[in-house]
Amino acid sequence: MSGLNEKGPNALQDYMVENGGLIPYTWMALIFLKAHLKDNDLRKFLDPRMGEEPISADYLWEHMHHLHAVARAFHINATIKPKAFGSMYVFPVRSDRTHDAFDLVTFTEAQTLYLRLGDTGMITVFDDACAAANRVMCLIDKVEGSLSWMQAREMAVHMALANLDLINRPRFWTNVNKDGAVTIDGQTDTVPKFREFNFSTFGSAMMSVFPKPPTIEGYSDEEAAKLLNSGKLSFLLDNEGNFIKD
Repeated sequence: MSGLNEKGPNALQDYMVENGGLIPYTWMALIFLKAHLKDNDLRKFLDPRMGEEPISADYLWEHMHHLHAVARAFHINATIKPKAFGSMYVFPVRSDRTHDAFDLVTFTEAQTLYLRLGDTGMITVFDDACAAANRVMCLIDKVEGSLSWMQAREMAVHMALANLDLINRPRFWTNVNKDGAVTIDGQTDTVPKFREFNFSTFGSAMMSVFPKPPTIEGYSDEEAAKLLNSGKLSFLLDNEGNFIKD
C-alpha cells in the first residue's frame, strides 16, 4: 500500500482493476479498527471534572464484529467472499497549498473512513455490502477531475449517510470448517432500499466535518455556518447540479 500511495491515485485504481480491492479494503478496515481501539485509552473530556470515561465509552463493539473479522483476515488466512465487501471509492485530490496532504475522518456509527494521503483520497464503508456506492453513484458520475479537500470530505459525508439510511441491512458471518478453513461471507437484497434524504441530518454531518466552516465568497462566517447547518450547501455541485471544478 505504501508503494501504491506514493505513485498516486491512478496507480491504486489500476491495481484494483487488475487485482481487486482486497488489500486496500482490508488495510482501510485495519486503520478504522485500530483508531477506534485507541479511543479506549483517550479521555472523552480533557477536563476530568466532566468525567473520566474514554472516548469509546458509547461504542457498540458488537457492531464491529464483521469489521474486526475483515481486518484480521490475512492474520488467520481467511477467505473474504465478494458479498462481505463494502463500498470503496478511490479518487485524486488536488492540492490548494493551504491544507495538509494528510486527512482522516471517521464516522463511527456509519462505519465509514475517509483517508487522504497526498493526492490520493479513499472512502470506505465497511458494513453496507456496497449499497452506499449505489446511492452515491449519481454524485460520483458527475465528478470531472480531482476533488478539493472540502469536496472529498463532503463525498465522505454522503457515503456515510447513505449507509445510515440503508433500510434492508446486509448480514455477515464467519464460517469455520472442520478442517479449520475460515470464510467470511454475507447476504443482502438485490436492490438496496434507503430512507429519504434528510437535509437536516446532512447539515449536521457537514458541520461535524467542517467545525469551522470554510470561507464562502459573499457570505459572512455566521451566514456560511447557518447555510452549512441547513444542509442546503454543497461544495461538490453548483445550483445547476454541475461539478464545481474550482
